[in-house]
Amino acid sequence: MVDTNELINKSYKENQPVIIVYTTLEDRKHVTVRCLAYIREILDNRLVFHKFKPFFPSRIIKNGFEIKAVFSAFPESYETVLKIMEIDGDTLYTNIPKGFYESRPIRIEPSPKKPVYLYVLTFGEPTYSLDVVNISEKGIGFLSLRDFPVGAQLGMTIVLPDDFGLIVCYGTIRFKKEERPGFFRYGAELHNHPKDKAIIARYIMNREKEIVELLKKY
Repeated sequence: MVDTNELINKSYKENQPVIIVYTTLEDRKHVTVRCLAYIREILDNRLVFHKFKPFFPSRIIKNGFEIKAVFSAFPESYETVLKIMEIDGDTLYTNIPKGFYESRPIRIEPSPKKPVYLYVLTFGEPTYSLDVVNISEKGIGFLSLRDFPVGAQLGMTIVLPDDFGLIVCYGTIRFKKEERPGFFRYGAELHNHPKDKAIIARYIMNREKEIVELLKKY
């Protein structure tokens, strides 16, 4: 279990950037946005962040909102949820979190205009194209009318936009939730080659640049 005060103080004293994660809308769909910030000071009951990069999202983040923050404790990273207490110019005041948990790999939501296509292959059944919710180097989230059991290993073909390429791999269902009767949301761990992970990483970097350009229009 990571020590909350130790992790926060380390980031503050060593002037380490903290990854701030929040959501915005793109074509009426939620997309995840990430930026860097630094802890300016630690008050009795608040953290004070400043020096946002690439810029401060003041038109999106408002008082009372909750955001995710990722702190580094090399080689691991840990995340927590922070509540926005006050905004003063380019300075952000949040509560001090009660705890952290190990950070998950970076996942990104595909553009509604340039979707990621996922085709699932199972023995004796036709190939289905599924709606991709998010993707990381190690995992993919998708929606389906098909009922896959947790632990099932599936053949997958992932088609990325903008000529990033096509990835053929196996995926193991790790998460399953029934969104509504007969409609499921899944999270699958990808068993793919390091070169394929690098392709997804490049796609994620490009997609995040697209989201930054989107925010400049606000």
